Formats: sequence, structure tokens, C-alpha cells
Amino acid sequence: MKFAIESEDLISIACSYRALGETYASLSNEGRAVQNFKLSIEYFERADDEIGKREVEKMLEEN
Repeated sequence: MKFAIESEDLISIACSYRALGETYASLSNEGRAVQNFKLSIEYFERADDEIGKREVEKMLEEN
């Protein structure tokens, strides 16, 4: 996450938040999972990546 933020690469940041969301979901920490999925969606929107956004929205619905 640190390197993604330092690079200011919106897609890398979105993917990092998505990975954190998946990790928290696997640990049954729903609150943190949702928080990170929402941040991921926000960054995918900023990057105009509709495919990435939809994928995370689907993960959020399943959580």
C-alpha cells in the first residue's frame, strides 16, 4: 500500500485496497473489508476503470 500511494498510481492504490478488503473478508472482519472495498471503488472511479469498479462492487455485495 505504501508504494502504491507513493507512486500516485490510482489503479495500484485501488488494487491494494481491494486486496486488503479480500484479506479482511477472509478473516471475517466485515467492517474492515467493507471499508477497504469502498476505498477501492473510489480509486477505480478516479481512474475511470469501470471493470475494476464493478468487480469490487460484486465483492462488496458478496461480503
